[in-house]
Amino acid sequence: MTVKNGTSFYLISGTDWIQHEVYGDLVNGRDFSTRHAAIEAYRKFDEYLGWFYNQTDDNTLFYVISDHGFNDREGLVDINTYLDEEGMLTKERGASESEFNMRQLRDDGDDENKSITLNRLGPWLLSHDRILDVARTIYRPLKGVLPFELNPRPFRPNFEETVAYSPRSGCWGIYINENPRFHDGIVSTDEYEQVRETVSDLLESLQTEEGDPVFYDIQTKEERYSGEFADDAPDLTFRSDTYHPRSFLDPGVLEEKEHNGHGYEGILICSGEDVCNSDRDSADIVDIAPTTLAYLGEPVIEDMDGEILEDVITLPSEIETRKPTPANELRDHFNHNEEHNDVENRLKELSYL
Repeated sequence: MTVKNGTSFYLISGTDWIQHEVYGDLVNGRDFSTRHAAIEAYRKFDEYLGWFYNQTDDNTLFYVISDHGFNDREGLVDINTYLDEEGMLTKERGASESEFNMRQLRDDGDDENKSITLNRLGPWLLSHDRILDVARTIYRPLKGVLPFELNPRPFRPNFEETVAYSPRSGCWGIYINENPRFHDGIVSTDEYEQVRETVSDLLESLQTEEGDPVFYDIQTKEERYSGEFADDAPDLTFRSDTYHPRSFLDPGVLEEKEHNGHGYEGILICSGEDVCNSDRDSADIVDIAPTTLAYLGEPVIEDMDGEILEDVITLPSEIETRKPTPANELRDHFNHNEEHNDVENRLKELSYL
């Protein structure tokens, strides 16, 4: 728990790990070997929340927040395979997912001799998502000293012939391979809008065997984002309540395989004497920060995302604002912050940096 200036923060992450494994089984009432342990874990989490709540008085504003919910989607959709079939992507053998995931941050000259394909282990890992995640977590701190690169995938996009691609599994976005945004981009600035519209139409037209659309809420980055770094976002974003996105270039676009993944709707529960009887039925995760700052009497940054939930919590009559701190001043602050440096050094010792 972090305590500062009369505030405290407590994180429970175990619920996320459990739900990735057994959410579909739990909500559908199935019997499975670890059902009792999962339910007991939730009881424990509830006890922890109850303990913290009981330590507060009516003068304390108490939040329970989740930044996402969960969904047992019925299948997987391979975005890059779909783009390949529609002539928007060309695949080639070799290279790991992580290589093209971060390609916009890297130069040419990767040592291809370090990349190996694990012919037997790779397909097995790909069919066990959580085990693959654990394997990658173990591998990342060690990869700098290993004489090879873990590559459980047989294909990657050939960017010299690829118009659009998804950077990684679990990404709800597509990048247009534009030049000069990417050093090996092939889509010119003049072609960009037409290409993006074509890819958007492809997403909109993809249907299940029953004729239902796979994706909805397809938006450009300008529609979805704003601010100084909006140009770094995927060129198109989308949602699906029935299929989870993958980008492995496996055979077939749609695979019927239940996937326990993040849902779009989280929760916000507020308690305390300053909480109003509001008829509001929704809020956004980005509303929490400006609302909390205003409640504590701290200045709210002028261009901060989100709205202040004045109909949910009784706030001071006058809400102060301030201009954002320039990025170079923030860097200087953290560069000379002893606590920050200690954390950074420890992460380096653990090979995370």
